[in-house]
Amino acid sequence: MNNASQQQEIERLIKLHLDARTGTHQRVMIRALVLTSVALVVAGFVISKWNHEIAPHDNDLLQILSQLPNGAALMMLGLLLGAITPFARTLLLATWFARRGERAMVIISLLLAVIMLSGLFIRQ
Repeated sequence: MNNASQQQEIERLIKLHLDARTGTHQRVMIRALVLTSVALVVAGFVISKWNHEIAPHDNDLLQILSQLPNGAALMMLGLLLGAITPFARTLLLATWFARRGERAMVIISLLLAVIMLSGLFIRQ
């Protein structure tokens, strides 16, 4: 093998290792977020039923979360955590593309993250 082909093989192996590591990180992150989300929703439901809490009628997210650790607030926190899971995955993939040197995919991933965030701030 000449020096150029050895260098290409080394780069290919580095990318494969990076791909495997990123895939593992992605699976662990998604499982952790989903399991935590489900645990918070279930815990909030149990606390709400145990304490005979009345569900809040307002839709003000900050006001509901300020009542932590009551059941409705825990359920809302669990739902929020579940909702940010795709956003977190998008950011993880953006870093992965950046490490691979794929600028176009980094821009697309970050644009997707901005679009997801804009949904939180744009009111009808």
